[in-house]
Amino acid sequence: MKSGGGNRYLVSTVQSCSTMAGTSPYITISSKDSGMSSGSDLLITRIQPLRPRGLRVLIHTDCGEPFEVTLEALERNRLGVGDPLPEDRRHHLLNNDADVRVRDSALNLLSYRMRTRSELKRRLRQKDFRPDRIDLCLDQLEAKGLLNDEATAAAFVRDRLRHRPRGRARLSSELRA
Repeated sequence: MKSGGGNRYLVSTVQSCSTMAGTSPYITISSKDSGMSSGSDLLITRIQPLRPRGLRVLIHTDCGEPFEVTLEALERNRLGVGDPLPEDRRHHLLNNDADVRVRDSALNLLSYRMRTRSELKRRLRQKDFRPDRIDLCLDQLEAKGLLNDEATAAAFVRDRLRHRPRGRARLSSELRA
């Protein structure tokens, strides 16, 4: 999460509301208090932090089911309590949320060990992410130098030669697998 831009009011409000004693763990506002006429647009009435770290939030609107998004996606869209949420803006928010989830899953997998692009792609597909989102995420990771097939292969060969020496043909077949 970047610390420059973003909706500082939202972050401080979510954090303070979840830590203050004797208050509700979420923020509530009625549509008459917001001073905005929403017309046919939904209005965000509550943002409820989920889990101990609050990296995911539950967004409640004045009508309809609440939905869960990452705090980062909410900040990217600069949304807070009392803001209108028309259908196109909600769609954009959910798209940003899906991108953040794919990236977080990929980074989590890479945190355990280096992986090739095809291995990471296969693992992300197993988690039911859309292929176009996966490809976009992997392109971004390669551009940032976090995903490199050549470096992964070199590290694999170096590790195998050091800990379990095998012949050239065996190493080659293990790399293809």
